Amino acid sequence: MELSKSPLLSEQKPLTTEDVQAFVDWVESTRPATDAQLERIREASRHDAQLQKVMDVTLKGWPAGVEDVPYQIREFFDSRGHLSVSDVLLTYDDRIVIPASMREEILERIHTGHQGITEYRERANLSVWWPGISKEIKSKVQLCHFCQENQSSQRKEPLMATVLPDRPWQKVSTDLFELTGRKYLVVMDYYSRFIEILTLVGTTSQTVIQKLKSVFARWGVPEELVSDNGTQFKSALFDEFKVKYGFQHTTSSPHHHQANGAAESAVRISKHILKQEDPFLALMAYRATPIPATGKTPSELIMGRQIRTTVPIMAKVLEPKLPNHATVKKADAKAKRGYKESFDRRNGTRELPPLQPGDWVRTKLENEKQWTTEAKVVSKDQSPRSYIIDTGGRRLRRNRRFLRKVATPACHDTPEDDSLIPDISSESTPTDIQEENDVIPVSSDTSPTSNLNLVPEQRTSSGRLVRKPIRYREDL
Repeated sequence: MELSKSPLLSEQKPLTTEDVQAFVDWVESTRPATDAQLERIREASRHDAQLQKVMDVTLKGWPAGVEDVPYQIREFFDSRGHLSVSDVLLTYDDRIVIPASMREEILERIHTGHQGITEYRERANLSVWWPGISKEIKSKVQLCHFCQENQSSQRKEPLMATVLPDRPWQKVSTDLFELTGRKYLVVMDYYSRFIEILTLVGTTSQTVIQKLKSVFARWGVPEELVSDNGTQFKSALFDEFKVKYGFQHTTSSPHHHQANGAAESAVRISKHILKQEDPFLALMAYRATPIPATGKTPSELIMGRQIRTTVPIMAKVLEPKLPNHATVKKADAKAKRGYKESFDRRNGTRELPPLQPGDWVRTKLENEKQWTTEAKVVSKDQSPRSYIIDTGGRRLRRNRRFLRKVATPACHDTPEDDSLIPDISSESTPTDIQEENDVIPVSSDTSPTSNLNLVPEQRTSSGRLVRKPIRYREDL
């Protein structure tokens, strides 16, 4: 007997209301909701005028156009093909449509575990639905203190490549570092990558200034000096120094080492040099080696000539010859484009939306696990991607990557201790060299501490002093 490859055509019967009802009843029977839960939803649905109207229209048939739908239930129109009714329950496919009076409770139940917006939505997709549930889930997470505090770090932003200066020693970067118990100051020229390494007997402003003066005596005064926010560079003495010598002083965003990449690179190179048997020969070798980005040696770019080293070289190669600036700048720009593309691709970078004065944010640093501190944006700083924020008595400068915008201050009880709002000293880098001094003093006439005595003390039944969270202070 030979079987035909063509299937026999059978007459397909149209689905009846009874068929649909049977399927809905099956879905309901397999749903892991208890009888008590379903009965509560049924009872709430009976008293929900909107759902009653939706069920009535669903059973009778929806109009063809939204203009013919009662305004009260138009938000259900686009989902009408997914809706059905079974035993006083409105369902969206195999999900229960929750009446308005129970939605906040259901949101709380789904939110158990604080798993984040994506997981929150996935969990809701398994069992419940109502118009706008996705937006309400997002809002719920944004207002949740625990969720906001424990979010993962934000992605790095796209690399901002530094434009090559027009000439040598126009812009230089400096930083302090420590190696094998000794402290050093490094200065790097942005144009040539020429490095000066100086030993420090201390880390005071006076000591650093004296070393910088010796460097400036050799190479001249730069137009701009870039440093971090170490106390050495934030003192009144250093301010006098920059005014007297006539250079602009730019500080990088605190705790954001990427913002001063030239100094970080200089420190890394310097440590490698100092670890060698003869650091002076190693430093000379560095100055006589072409930089990949420019194709020229640091000594050639800063002095217009090669330097003689222990490696044999023709005399004519040592003759002074100024490099072509346009060629150098083009090569440098091409190399930096490559660095940027590689960095952005490797780190999956993305631009973060700008912040506005008055925005509420949470802040954390690279080595911190939680977005603990609440703050308010005061203004945009002059440095790229940096903002001045107020944490309630302290004004700090922070890079945008360390600021996560929140819709409004999270609603939570005052913590049992002050650990959730750390003192700025706890954020400093644990090193003998004080690298960060990012507290921006607030003038006495605007300091919120002047009004603290006007607020009566409040204590709990156990006697613990109740401290008012910063989000409720009127001075912000």
